[in-house]
Amino acid sequence: MSMDEIISNLWIGDLPSALDAETLRAHNIRSVLTAMRGRVSIHETFIRFQINLDDTEDADVLGHLVSAIAFIQAELDKGRGVLVHCQAGLTPP
Repeated sequence: MSMDEIISNLWIGDLPSALDAETLRAHNIRSVLTAMRGRVSIHETFIRFQINLDDTEDADVLGHLVSAIAFIQAELDKGRGVLVHCQAGLTPP
């Protein structure tokens, strides 16, 4: 499990982090943005948003950026911590 706070209340991590409801709650995370394809079973008490994104270097991230930013900003404005995660929690070099 890997999770890092990049700014106040905005976290980036991996799939195991997103599935750990206890740890999410301990960090005031109430909303989860999933950036990967496939069904992900985030606990139902969390607000969830998923963008279907392939885990490849040439994935069309820009095509999802506006909706992802809107979700993140709306949740932060409500005082909710947000975890953004993909499968491995890595970004390309």
